[in-house]
Amino acid sequence: MRKITDSRLTAYRSYGMVLFVLFLASWTTAWGETYYVSSMGNDEADGSIDQPLKTLVAAVAKIQPGDRMLIHEGIYAEMLDVTRSGTADQPITVEPVAGATVRIDATGLRHGVIIYDADYIIVRGLTIENSLRSGIHIHDHQNGGYGANFNCIEGNTIRRCGTEGFNGIYVGGHSNQVFSNQVIGNAFKTDESANIGHGIYVLGNDNQVGGNIVRANAGVGIRLEGERNRFEDNVIEDNLDFGITIWVDAPMKGEDLVIRNNLLRDNQRGGISVYGQGDGEKPRNVLLSGNIIVNQNGEYGIRVMEGCCQVRVMENTFQGAFSKAVLYVDEASLVGYEEHDSHIESTGGFYFKNKTYDSYTAYKQAYLVDPVNLRKAP
Repeated sequence: MRKITDSRLTAYRSYGMVLFVLFLASWTTAWGETYYVSSMGNDEADGSIDQPLKTLVAAVAKIQPGDRMLIHEGIYAEMLDVTRSGTADQPITVEPVAGATVRIDATGLRHGVIIYDADYIIVRGLTIENSLRSGIHIHDHQNGGYGANFNCIEGNTIRRCGTEGFNGIYVGGHSNQVFSNQVIGNAFKTDESANIGHGIYVLGNDNQVGGNIVRANAGVGIRLEGERNRFEDNVIEDNLDFGITIWVDAPMKGEDLVIRNNLLRDNQRGGISVYGQGDGEKPRNVLLSGNIIVNQNGEYGIRVMEGCCQVRVMENTFQGAFSKAVLYVDEASLVGYEEHDSHIESTGGFYFKNKTYDSYTAYKQAYLVDPVNLRKAP
């Protein structure tokens, strides 16, 4: 079992880079100015390689579409707050100088990086730590319409963020890319009245999340809602809730979502939960395909319940042990439900409609002879 999952892990780590290259290829990049930042710099300088600026704030004030901010080695105790957009052919890029390790220490700050009402921003290769809210926050379109779209978050490390009960990465806008990040040990709240946050929380539409390592976060590894979002080839392990959960808050939808080819390993409650109990619209048209779900003592492999519609469970592999069910679908979620070609290498029961079956064979027989034919979508 370990040999299979570790080989997939190696493949997933390179997947985000492939996606990122394809993403940049869709932009005809024309570089503008380059501004350098150094902890030994001076904010009265011009930001050239020989006269770097001292703070991220000073550099952000100068950048225009097509510009790059290159950051020298060091610890920067400030928030990177980007509010100016690039364009499709002239994105704004923020990254370390080649070979440098750059840490944003957001102790006492709301976020480490916030992209607010700004599009076509690339944030790459930073380490973000200790924020009160999300380590990286891409703003949403609710309550004022200051959402951020077409941004790329790639190759960053986000750790010990979200201590007020928020997330490692929050994606609220549309058509954003989150590739090859390490999101580790976030959302452990210091205020007991706060809600528990998650590793990555995706709220907007048409976002892609691929090739990330999401490990040991206080809540769900990846929590998602929105429309037409894609989650592929992530490694999601050792989180204290499910690996992935769909839960929809009003006024949002959870529709046309793809969760494919992820490795979900040893998350405390299990693999994937598609849950219709939120006060938004019920999740519908959800594809769960090609995922490997490994647990030594999880509750569920895949759980579908509380009125979800058109959930398709295709060619997933289950390994280990699940105390409540390997596959679980309740009667309220049978409309349009499909399940095919699961690879069962685990122990645990199978819950279908209102009964638990001891084997996958017995579950399939019940599924195939469902007397009211609820699997057909309306």
